[in-house]
Amino acid sequence: MFVVAVGLLAGCRPKDLTRDQLEGRYVDEIVDAGIERDVAECVIARLLGPMTDDELREFNSSGSELSAEEMQRVGELAAVCG
Repeated sequence: MFVVAVGLLAGCRPKDLTRDQLEGRYVDEIVDAGIERDVAECVIARLLGPMTDDELREFNSSGSELSAEEMQRVGELAAVCG
């Protein structure tokens, strides 16, 4: 089920949101896909936390699917967080 939620991360988001708002939306989307909130918050914090604001903006606006490397990283984070 987490694989389904990961697909949601790749979508394009409004570019005028704050970092907290973006992270909150990503968490909400993962939760809506059936993942527990605490796991979703952990994954997003670990995935997006190390990114600079510019990197997060790029990630947010890319609109492309996650790379194989990114998918692997998210899976690893889910295992650690879950």
